[in-house]
Amino acid sequence: MSTWTDQNRLFLNLPTNQFLTIMAYGEAGNQGAEGMMGVLNVVRNRTLDRSYYDEEIYGMTNDPYKAVGLKKWQFSMFNLNDPVRVTAERIANEFNGFLISNPTVRQAYELSQMAIAGTLEDNTGGAQFYFNPAGVTQEPQWASVIPFIGQIGDHLFFGTGVSAAIEETVTGAITVMKEHPNITVLVLAGLGVGLMLEIRKKKK
Repeated sequence: MSTWTDQNRLFLNLPTNQFLTIMAYGEAGNQGAEGMMGVLNVVRNRTLDRSYYDEEIYGMTNDPYKAVGLKKWQFSMFNLNDPVRVTAERIANEFNGFLISNPTVRQAYELSQMAIAGTLEDNTGGAQFYFNPAGVTQEPQWASVIPFIGQIGDHLFFGTGVSAAIEETVTGAITVMKEHPNITVLVLAGLGVGLMLEIRKKKK
């Protein structure tokens, strides 16, 4: 086991919904529901690409969210010198207490449940990256080469426009067609943001 993995054992042992709650709260708890949704969607969108995984963590947990979230140097709240990490560790150790007493943690929990269930709308338009310009002294190098998508609160979002929300819906549509050959499923997606699923019975 690498030193980094061992240092994150506390987070590795959490249920996925608690882990994502802490991520949403730690990265964007001061950005409202839309900001926390943005963070969760970036994590979800990254799960589509194994290059964003910490393979050791994925091998240990079989959890794509933890493999993405805990990859070193990807999300600042997990950096060992980041003060937010101290708060994250407190929440991890006293999760139920924070869930009861802190409305923002409770909101992050509800959004995390939706992310896991695949019902969270992708308000980032398929982003895989974000940063807060006020929180850095210099723009990340990737910001000059990865397409800018939009802004939510203080965070600027960048990415390919490939959304996990869309992929999950398309996969579900294919499953429906296989299980119910008497219907046709038409999936319409626009710019990685809008999504409609229309099911029509075949004409006899």
